[in-house]
Amino acid sequence: MDAVIWMRALTGPLDGTGDMVVRTTLSLSACEIRLSRPDRANALSPTLVETLMRAVTRAYSDGTRLLVLRGEGRNFCAGFDQSDAATIDHLEISARTMQIEALLQLLWQAPFVTVARVHGAAFGAGADLVAACDYRLGTDGIRMAFPGFRKFGVTLGTRRLATLIGSDRAFDLVLRGRTVDAEEAISMRLLTHRLNDEGATAFIRQLASEIEELGTRPFAALREATRGEGAAAGDLSRVVRSIGEVNSP
Repeated sequence: MDAVIWMRALTGPLDGTGDMVVRTTLSLSACEIRLSRPDRANALSPTLVETLMRAVTRAYSDGTRLLVLRGEGRNFCAGFDQSDAATIDHLEISARTMQIEALLQLLWQAPFVTVARVHGAAFGAGADLVAACDYRLGTDGIRMAFPGFRKFGVTLGTRRLATLIGSDRAFDLVLRGRTVDAEEAISMRLLTHRLNDEGATAFIRQLASEIEELGTRPFAALREATRGEGAAAGDLSRVVRSIGEVNSP
């Protein structure tokens, strides 16, 4: 693979939405999308989520066959941006939660292979981003947690999490909101690989090469065979219902 192509960065605004997301071309059919709010630990503001959705949607139609998701700075993603939590009502929280769920479904149902490259913290919706990807690479020192149910009563991404690690483990993680390290995350398959930075780069390069060798073979059939029809079909309605139950009198 051409090292120049691998490292070429497109650092300008993406589709006119600003600089919260950086897209890097890894090869002719692979790209990397980086969350770029390091001062906020890449917390998911409405603008960042919208920008990510545009970037992922673009990958649906531009020939991308491998998409890598990572965060800039010290952490992968701190989850839901709570910087203005004191000034927004439950309707705004509901809208933002559903927007994040729509992003998660774009990743979960993508017609290309997805990789989450995790370092530092991946909390809440940030951990859900990881769980929505096919390959989940983590370095030593990572911390992952799903505190949304304890904080907001929201079951965002829980069904996908249960698909990955089993219903009992998913129930425990979401109910208790506890933090897991790299060793536990790999043991329960929340991570698929435990790699240092160099190892992660080598793995992604090899995966990109193997995918390109497959040519244009349809990916949808493999996705359906391994996840089943309608794997995420009820997730949005579950999120809406859980929010409604929390905010009911």
